[in-house]
Amino acid sequence: MRMGYEIKELSVGGILDQAIKVSKDGAVVLMMIVGCMVVPLQIGAGLTQLALTPVIPPDATQEEVIAAQAQVGLALPIAMMGIGLLSLIVQPLTTGALIFAIADIYLGRQPTVGNAFGRALSRWLALVGTTILYALAVGAGFVLLIIPGIIATLWFYLYQPVVVLEEEAGVAALKRSRNLMKDNLGKAFTIGFLVFLIVVGVTASSALIPQEHTGVVVGGILQGLAMIFYAAVAIVFYFSTLCQHEAYDLKRLAEAVSDVESEPSDEPALGL
Repeated sequence: MRMGYEIKELSVGGILDQAIKVSKDGAVVLMMIVGCMVVPLQIGAGLTQLALTPVIPPDATQEEVIAAQAQVGLALPIAMMGIGLLSLIVQPLTTGALIFAIADIYLGRQPTVGNAFGRALSRWLALVGTTILYALAVGAGFVLLIIPGIIATLWFYLYQPVVVLEEEAGVAALKRSRNLMKDNLGKAFTIGFLVFLIVVGVTASSALIPQEHTGVVVGGILQGLAMIFYAAVAIVFYFSTLCQHEAYDLKRLAEAVSDVESEPSDEPALGL
């Protein structure tokens, strides 16, 4: 595994560069994490929708359309509702596991899939609850003429790493994210916009595959890759803000020097 990441306050380009490096270096473990549940769930949802959506010819009459929809009945909405409920469990759990694993990689440690999920399980409820508060805050902001919603999105950009790594939750986690985002709103907006373009460009490419079932499978895999990259960007950005506001890089340097000084020497002691 690559060592020596730039753990310091970074520019937009530096954050994206480090996120790409972390994603590449931990590709096997990170793909195993999203491959456990998220990718199969995405593929299953797509295949279910293909299987249960009625095929209606372009020249079908209104009666034929109604008959085709009646044949499917409530099977499709019930199936998608079930998948949606399952996502409420799978998505936060996988997000937490990715955050733990990527943070370990970035700090030079070797994560495992089991350990990442085990630690994420302990933060699942806190992550779900804080995500609900986040959605309510951002939603209320967008109701108030959109701009407050954008500002709230930027303020709380780092709430997930805060919940998972700092063991904060609810309002306290949102406040902590807002404090870390001080003087970083412009950077967050730029990063969010660039990541959005990258993720949409990558995931939308599956729509170019003519075979629908193959497109669904490829799309599910690409969604997993996008989830890894988004989490990596958030983690690198999180540590960048720690270095900016709390001199985290200097603290790590001091700890490293202390560890070296405390190691026993193999050289014989010199008597005076």
